[in-house]
Amino acid sequence: MVRHVKLHTGIRSYSCSSCHKTFTQKDKLEAHKATHTNEKIVFCPVCKQTFRHQDSMKKHVLSHNMASDMKLQPYSCVHCQISFTLRESLAEHIKNHTRKPAACDICQKIFVGKPALQRHLKTHTKPTQYSCLVCQKQFSYKSNLEVHRKIHTGEKPFSCDTCPKSFRTKWELINHRRRHTGEKPFSCAVCQKSFASKSTVIRHMRTHTKEKPFSCSECHKQFSCKANMKAHTRIHSAEKPFSCDICQRSFKQKGSLNSHLKTHTGERKFCCSVCQKSFGSKSHLNRHMTIHTGVKLFSCSVCQKKFAEKSKLTRHEYIHTVERPFSCLVCQKAFKQKETLNAHSKTHSGEKQFHCDLCLQTFTTKSSLKKHKKIHSEFREKSFSCSVCKKAFYTNGHLTEHLKIHTGEKPFSCFVCQKQFARKGHMKRHTEIHSEEKS
Repeated sequence: MVRHVKLHTGIRSYSCSSCHKTFTQKDKLEAHKATHTNEKIVFCPVCKQTFRHQDSMKKHVLSHNMASDMKLQPYSCVHCQISFTLRESLAEHIKNHTRKPAACDICQKIFVGKPALQRHLKTHTKPTQYSCLVCQKQFSYKSNLEVHRKIHTGEKPFSCDTCPKSFRTKWELINHRRRHTGEKPFSCAVCQKSFASKSTVIRHMRTHTKEKPFSCSECHKQFSCKANMKAHTRIHSAEKPFSCDICQRSFKQKGSLNSHLKTHTGERKFCCSVCQKSFGSKSHLNRHMTIHTGVKLFSCSVCQKKFAEKSKLTRHEYIHTVERPFSCLVCQKAFKQKETLNAHSKTHSGEKQFHCDLCLQTFTTKSSLKKHKKIHSEFREKSFSCSVCKKAFYTNGHLTEHLKIHTGEKPFSCFVCQKQFARKGHMKRHTEIHSEEKS
């Protein structure tokens, strides 16, 4: 009784000598001390796994029992009879029945329940009186500042009893624990799909509302997820924060680094069911499968050209705009597509990594090598034919150059005398006349 009354009085008589955090009960302090020492003093009677305190071990023991046994999940929802292992999960689940989603009129952020919305609204009106001494970021609440400070200190006092992971806040730990129990107490109000964390269900709900509250400050492209917007902004900068420890190659996104690491390990666990070709990632397999299906779901809104992959559509769309987001770090020349920039960059380095296995000639790009190899074709097949005079060519590029004879098009102009030419090579040779005159 005396111990319980302290919960209401707020008196915290027991203090941690390491971090000075205070507690109302001595056993809570003892359990907390274990987070500093990593000492695990109790063990599971089933699998002998060790834990820092008794409560964590009791929760763990429940995971060994069959899900059908109601004793394993003692916390049951009175509305829908779903049971949970953790009491916190039941409390969050019940909110799905009692609270409706509410949106902020100022920033359109969605919250589960009106109380959460009201707390959020204070961030727009309450002065930011608490400032971080390290990065000067400001906060309306002291508790938010305390959580933020742990980013700089690296402090993660809340440890998982099942795996070695640690977290900055208690709620991050609770969300993480659900990965081990498999509980998903948060439900979408529209389609009833369940999720393990509140932030995930909020992001999911935007698929129904089509809301995209996060906008790129450079090109104004909008996103439904803040993380996706941050990853996108790196397109406009040279920032590549994710580096490979083996070859030091850098990447703009962590997912790209993870995919790259598999090139060192040789891991290819995703296999095509049609041709048995294997891939390092599921996304690469999905892209490959479109070769067999021929499905092209992504269509350009300007010219209606269709693509099998969204990324290829995005690259294509730059053709219709004046935007050139990819710039060369050496000469500052800008390009609409990253592949074009990569090919251009090799003109500065002189790198020619693509070799013809027939004549040993080298090329800066794979496409140039492919065009060259057609010259070695056994039958010297000329598959590109002129619709006017029926003359045939090895490559589409050669056909395009030839067609200018019929159209009279001369798109290349001398910057000195403005004389026009049908081919860029002819214009370059002509400009040498002017350079000889100057000398």
